[in-house]
Amino acid sequence: MHQGKGLSIGFLANQIWSVAGNDDRADFNQFYTQLFLTHSYKSGASLGITSEITQNWEGKTTLITVSPNVGAITKLGGQTMQFAVMPLIPVVGHSSIRPDWGLRAVVAFIFPQ
Repeated sequence: MHQGKGLSIGFLANQIWSVAGNDDRADFNQFYTQLFLTHSYKSGASLGITSEITQNWEGKTTLITVSPNVGAITKLGGQTMQFAVMPLIPVVGHSSIRPDWGLRAVVAFIFPQ
């Protein structure tokens, strides 16, 4: 992640696979990455875009979504909080795993040092 002058850009990635367990259980091998770009304003508002890619290597399926987002950091009482809303727009994915749409809402408590 990199932050500078109100701009945040970065990514998160992980690879998960099964290595042990019951032989009757299906193998699991999945990659996930999230790319994001957000601009924060001095008012506490923010605008951004996020893309998520999930690759199921065992199932040979890929799901790619894009989520524009709007958010704000504010105080409620004495507690600093972040609020954000982002629609989920599927771009790539087989019909068996591709949602029609989605919506993510964020409420986060912030504890500055």
